[in-house]
Amino acid sequence: AKVLAKYLRECPGGWLAGHHLMKSVRWDTLTELPPLDATGRTRLLPPKPESKAHLKRLYLQKSWSELLEHTDTLLAQGVNHLWLDVQWYAWQALLKLDADSVRADILCRDMKGLLARLPGLETLAFNDGTPFADEVTLNWLNERVLDEMAGWQDEPVMAATSADEVLSLEPEVLTRADDEGIESALNWLQ
Repeated sequence: AKVLAKYLRECPGGWLAGHHLMKSVRWDTLTELPPLDATGRTRLLPPKPESKAHLKRLYLQKSWSELLEHTDTLLAQGVNHLWLDVQWYAWQALLKLDADSVRADILCRDMKGLLARLPGLETLAFNDGTPFADEVTLNWLNERVLDEMAGWQDEPVMAATSADEVLSLEPEVLTRADDEGIESALNWLQ
């Protein structure tokens, strides 16, 4: 699977297929959370310190292609498929590399699927106490991955039935656009 995934990632437009192949092999075979020891930690060895340092260095250097490649390498090694910080770094790289966020959005949906099948995975820790998801990753998971209504307002939207009613929405739309951005204003209109 590693060889085929690497081959696919190296093909033009093949990154997603290679990434999904490796994720499928590593994630789809998980049927339950890892067992915990008496201290409430898993028995799994933590990520290597040099792996953490390398991710952080590539991120700070804004080496997005290398960062994405390194996250794929890590995903295939040891228990790094449970180290959710790797997915945050991959998401960051995709956001910076792509003109749109399609692949980054797909990564979020994949992550959401894993967490739906294994609720609580993000709260676990390796045997030394290193969390599967650090604070930054937990924030990302809660705000971008698990939030059903990310980007949507909780306020009900009124449907306009006449031209006058549509025009009466203009001040609210302009205020929202100024305060929260165009996308928020358009979402409110829908």
